[in-house]
Order: sequence, then C-alpha cells, then structure tokens
Amino acid sequence: MQPEVRRQITWVALIAIAASLAVFASYRRHELDYLRKVIATGRPEQRLAAVRTLIAKEKLAEALQDQPRAVQDQVIIQVARIGMPEALFQLAGAIYLLDDPEATRATQVLVRFDRLAIGPLVKALKDKDGNVRAGAPSALVAIGEPVIPSLLPLMDAWDQYVRDGVVNIFGQIGLPVTPELVKIIRRTEPAPDETPQRFLWKKDTAIRSLLAMKALALTPISRDLLTDPNEEVRATACQMLGQIADQTVDAPIPAADAVRIIPPLLVRLNTDSSWLVRRRAATALGLLAAVGRQPGVVSSLIARLKDVRPEVKAAAAEALGRIGDPTAAGPLVATLMYNRFGAVREITVALQRIKAPAIAPLLPALASSELEVRTAATEALANIGTPASVVPLAGMLKDPDVAIRRMAADALVSLADSRVLPQLVAALNDPDWRVYYAARDALANIGPPAVPILVSALGSSNPRVAHMAEQALARIGPPALPALAAALGSPNASARSWAAVACGDIGAEAVPVVAAVLADTNKPAAARVAAADALGRTAAPSALEPLTKATATAEPSVRIAALKALVRLGDERATPTLVAALQDKVPAVRQQAMELLIGWRLGQVNKLLEEVARRGDTHAQRRAAIALAYHTSAATHELLAQVAFTAVTEMPKPTIDLTATLIPAVSDNKETPEVRLYAIRALGYLGQEQALPVLADLLRPENPFAPAAAKAIAMIGKRVYESQAQEGGVIYARRHAASKAAKMLVDLMFTTKDPSLRLDCAVALSMMGGDPVWELYDRLKTAPDEMKVWIVAVLGAIGKPASDAGIDVRGDAAILDQNFQPKDRVTRDWATVALALVGDAQAMDLIKHVPDDEKPDPAKVEAGRKVLDQIRAARAKGF
Repeated sequence: MQPEVRRQITWVALIAIAASLAVFASYRRHELDYLRKVIATGRPEQRLAAVRTLIAKEKLAEALQDQPRAVQDQVIIQVARIGMPEALFQLAGAIYLLDDPEATRATQVLVRFDRLAIGPLVKALKDKDGNVRAGAPSALVAIGEPVIPSLLPLMDAWDQYVRDGVVNIFGQIGLPVTPELVKIIRRTEPAPDETPQRFLWKKDTAIRSLLAMKALALTPISRDLLTDPNEEVRATACQMLGQIADQTVDAPIPAADAVRIIPPLLVRLNTDSSWLVRRRAATALGLLAAVGRQPGVVSSLIARLKDVRPEVKAAAAEALGRIGDPTAAGPLVATLMYNRFGAVREITVALQRIKAPAIAPLLPALASSELEVRTAATEALANIGTPASVVPLAGMLKDPDVAIRRMAADALVSLADSRVLPQLVAALNDPDWRVYYAARDALANIGPPAVPILVSALGSSNPRVAHMAEQALARIGPPALPALAAALGSPNASARSWAAVACGDIGAEAVPVVAAVLADTNKPAAARVAAADALGRTAAPSALEPLTKATATAEPSVRIAALKALVRLGDERATPTLVAALQDKVPAVRQQAMELLIGWRLGQVNKLLEEVARRGDTHAQRRAAIALAYHTSAATHELLAQVAFTAVTEMPKPTIDLTATLIPAVSDNKETPEVRLYAIRALGYLGQEQALPVLADLLRPENPFAPAAAKAIAMIGKRVYESQAQEGGVIYARRHAASKAAKMLVDLMFTTKDPSLRLDCAVALSMMGGDPVWELYDRLKTAPDEMKVWIVAVLGAIGKPASDAGIDVRGDAAILDQNFQPKDRVTRDWATVALALVGDAQAMDLIKHVPDDEKPDPAKVEAGRKVLDQIRAARAKGF
C-alpha cells in the first residue's frame, strides 16, 4: 500500500472515531437529560423506571448533580422503593451532592433499611473516592451495634482512610463495641494467620477507637485494661486514660469526668510492680494539670521522686510541674540536689512551671558545690522570670562557670532592676563577651536609675568596662545627658573621653546640653575640650555654630578641639574657619589646622588656601602651601596606594608656585620640625626638580630629615621619569639615562659611610620604578662586592622593571669573546642574583633554564636578601 493511501485511511479512521465519541457523548447527555425530566414530571411508575435505569448504568450520582431539590427528593423516594444493595450503595455515594434536608433524608432512608444497608454502606466506606466514603459513616453510626461485626474485619485494612473511618464510627457507637476493642488491645502477639503489620494496625485502630469515645471509654479502660496481668496492656491503659483526660489540649473533657482517672491511676502509681506502668501512670496524672490538685495526687507523685527507677522519677517530676502545686517545689529541689540522676531536665522544667513559689526553695541549690545543680537552678530561675528571681540571678553573675554566668546575664537583660545595679556593673568586667554584653543591655534597659553608676564606670581603668558603660548610656539617651554633661568636667581623662563619645552617640538631642558646657568659660579647659569632641561626634548640623564660636575662645586646647570637631562634622560650611586657623597666633593651633586641612577637600578650600598662600604671613603661607601640595593628584594617588579602598577627592591643580614657597621652609632652621617635615613631603608630591638641591642638602648622616628627603627626591625622580615615559621617551626594557634625582641617590648610596643614610637612599631608589634601573646595572660592573650586594637588593625591591632590564644585561654579559668565554662573567653572575631577588615569573623561568654553573650563587643571594628585607621593612613604614 502506498504511504499516501495509508495516510488517508488513517485520517478517515481518526475522524470516524472522533465522530463516534461525539455522538456517544451527545447520546449520554440527552439520555441523562431525558431521565431527569422523567423523574421530575413523569408518572410514579415512569420515575421508578428512570431511577432503575440510572442505577443499572451507575449514573445515579451524575444524574443528581446540580439538580433541583424536587428531583433529588424523587430519586431518594424511588431508591427507597427499589431497596436493592446497588441502589443503596449508589445513594450513599451520592449524599455529598445533596443539600439539606435531602442529604439527611437520604441518610434516614439508608438507616431504615438497617441490616440490609450495612453491606452497601461498608462497600462505600472502602471506596477509593473520598466523596463516596463521606456518605457512609453517619448512616452506619445511626444503625449502631449491628454494624460492628461488619466493621471489625476492616480494623486492619491496608488503606489508612478505611481504618480512620472505622475509628470514627466506633468512637460514636460507643460502649457496645468496647468488649471487642478490649479483646484486641489485650492481645500481645499476632494470631497464627495474621502478619505483624496487620496485628499492629488492628491494635492501633482499637486504641484510637476507644480514645475517640472520650469519657465513655474511661470505665472500660479502667476496669478491663488497667487491671490486665500484662504490663504492656496496663501501661497502654494508663497512657490512654491520660490522653482522654488531658486538660492541656484545646477542647478537654469536663473536669468532673477527668478526675475519674485519678483513683485507678494512683493504684497503679503506688503499687504496680512494673516501672513502665508507674511511669505511664505518673505521666497521665500530670496531663490533668491544675485539675490534678486532688487529695493524694501530689503526695503520691512526690513519693515517686524516690522511685528506684530514674524513668519513674523523671515522669513524676514532669507531672508535678504540669500540676503546678507549690508544695512540690521543696521536694523537687531536694531531689535535684541529692537524687537527681536521670531527672535533671524534668525537675528543672517542673520548677519553671511552678513559677514564683519555687524561687525560695531554689536558693540553696544556687550555692551548691555541684555544677549540674547550680546550672539547673539558674536555668529554672531564669525561666521563671519574675521580679523575685532578679536578685538571686544577679548573684550568679559571680559563678565560676561561664555558662551559668551567661544564663544569668541573658535573663537579666529583660528582668533587671535598680536592686542589682552594682552586680551588673561588676559583670562588665567579665572576661566572657556574652556576659558583659548582656550586662550592658540589662543596664541600658533599667534606664535612668542606672545613669549614676554607669557614669562612674566611664572612668574605669578597664577600657572595655568604660566602653560598655558608654554604650548603655547612649541607649538610655537624653535622660542621661545631665550626668554626661557633668562627666565632661571629670578630673578622670577616661571619663571625659567616654562621656564625649556617649553624648555623640545620643546625637542631635545632645547638642544644646553639650554646647552649654563648651560655651561656659568658667568650665575647665579639659571639660570644654571634651564638649567640643562630643559635638563633633553628634554629626548634627546644629553643632556647627557652637563649634565655630569655640575656635575664637582663649584656650588653645579648646580651639584645637573645636577644629577637630568641625572636621568630624564634615560640613563644608566649616571650610573658612579651618583655613582662618592657619593664621592663629599659637603655633600648635596653626599646626593642627594645617594637618586637618591636608585631608579636607570640601567647599572652596583650595581657593581659600591659595589666598592665604599669597597674602598671609610667612608661617601661614607655608602651611597653606603644604595643604595645597597634599591636595595635588600625586599626593592623592599616594594616599590611595597607602590606604586600600579609601576614596580621596582629587582637587584642582594649584594656580601658584608652591615649590617656591616650600623650599625656604625646608631649609629654615627656625621653622618647626613638623612644618619642615611636611614641607619635605610636599616637595616630593609636587615633583619639581628645582627642589632637588635643598633636599640633597638634607642627606647627611644623623640628620632626622634625611629619610624623608631621600623619599622626596625619589618621588621627584619618579615623576620626571613617568612624564618622559608618557611622552614615549622611555620604556622599561630599553636602556635609558637615569633622572637627576636617581643619580643623586645612587651616588650618595655609594659614597656615604653611614649605614642609616645608605638605607635611606636604597629605600628611596626602590620607590622610583624603572628610573634608576639601568644606572644601577651599569654601576654593577665596577662596584666593589659590598656595594654589589646593595645594588642587587635595590633591584630586587624595584621588581618587574628590574627584571626586564636584568635579562638584557645578563644576555649582553654572557656573549662569548674570541676565546669562547663570557665577555663579563662577574656582571652576568650578579645580574642573575638580581633576577633571583626580583623573583617574578619571567626571572624565575630564566633561572630555571640556565646551566647549573650559571645558577645564582646562594651566598650572594642570601646576602642580597638580608639587605632587601631591610629595604622592605623601612619602606613599609611609609613616607
């Protein structure tokens, strides 16, 4: 057959099947509509016939869906007339579709058939469809005792939902089924033809059925199961009684019914030879909660605290806690202290549940020599959490065990009051962080009553104690401000400092109080200094005005503090005040202003600094020039290199010649050492070769400015070298002449006899990148061995630029002469040592492949490495 023909036949078959299905569906729909119409309007015999037809086609439920009540009612009437098991089954399965009162009427019809309906209803109960199952229980319960034999075989049904249905029905049938259930529960092993799993299912169904009966089951359980010879049966009975009488659930049985379990359970508790039964009896009595405070219950449970079995003792302790009778607290504590094995957790929880009445009995346990006892007692007190537990808990802050101290401190965070202030402050000295942080939080939560003792702690010799006290005061907030303002004038420097921090942490609300201290000229200068510091820490814009006024006060220390605080505020409106301080009559104030302006890049700072640099007095001009030099791009990049991830705003290039202003400052012996040092560094940042002579003049043995001068020269040389490189005049791998600065430093490194000065030059050269590389390699050819060590060490510190050039130098020196010998073996060998000290991938790869007789001399490498370590250590100290 051709593929085309086969394809056409396939399509025809599919169309025929689809048409058949459509016709069939249409037929069924029209048939159901017709039968419904007959049921609604037909004669009685027609209605009966229509319902029979639906039952035969198993479409009764489908026909009832979404139908008027009249139709539903007629179907129920006709099913009652038919009375066949299939009809009853389908009616039960359709009840979920019916509305009341039709649903109730359908159930009544099923019940009227009594035993005849049991089979169909049981069949519905086992159906996979939950909707079908839903219609069976009500009718089976209503039929009552006759259904029991039919349901007993379902107690070990494979499907959980079937067993659940049996439990539901038996629970409502009640007493008539209890004899059968008791028989099953009494069995201790499977029958010969019964699997262990089905035995367990059946027993579980029986137990759950009795539990579902609630109070009705109390008598048969007590009478028939609680007295059984088998201890497992008795234990199960005790557990069931407790579950039924449980007063801790949302909807417990009435207390009058619950107390009925007490007498039989007390018999088991007091006399049963099985520890399992005694334990279950104690647990069941505990579930009565307050209802269990009946004569004999608490005393019997207390007696069981001495039971030989720790399991019983633990259950008795737990039960006493649930019942909550205060008289049990003393015996529980005694058991904790002297007979606690196997019951510590239960005793602890029980004491917590008894609450306040347990506090007094617990006090001796807090002083026990045994850690476990103190731990349990502290935990109980912490969880009782009443005001009466506060003082005992505070006492445990001195316990030698850290876990106990933590527990007590954590509890006091929310419980503490003014009675335990000394203990909490003492706990700030605790070595464990959890303890002292919790003590801090407790003090903060106490609030204003804690302020005086916390302020006293600000002056502690232990910085951590002072810090914790400060944080607590900051959390207390404005109520602490009067005391903190007074502490700003404390003779204790630590107290003043931490009081300032606390005021700053409180924020803008602290400004008026602290500003009053700052403005009070009758206050000691130290107090006003602390007040200025506090205002700066608030970060509040309102602090700007009082701080600005304080920069004109008489005391230099207060003016300095006010300037620092203005910088901490970070408000650009402070810029004119900071710049004006460069012309203060006191050198220390001018110096502080300069140092602060070095890092200040807000507002029109450079414009104002340039005005001072042009028109101010000599001292002010120099300091302004230094600040401007530190604002240049070179200084900015240096700061970024020294402090990772620090953002520094780059300022516009100065419009005046700063170098001309700074050169006299460097050579002026009457200028302060601090200004001269800053001027040296500033000249390095500016990078002008005209500064080299004055800097070179400082490179003398024992001159304190020599290290800075050497580094400044290096920065100038590097700046010149990089400028030439950008113009295309220099690349690292090509021979080039060193800058004037580099030659100056190399010459001095060779000629000086002073080791410190030589090291200064070596450090400076190592900072110059590729600038001195070729000069150093050239000197390597003629230098004495002592200086060769220094040369290779400097090259090693320079790094990558020295590697590229070193490979070229080594290659040139290794060229063979007419006698087939290296042209310059000494230079070749020392260049190899330099490459070993550089140690980058390129250098190490070359060394790896050279012949063994050309490997770097270990002794020379070691000598060079020692000098290299000195250079790196000195360089790490910064500029």
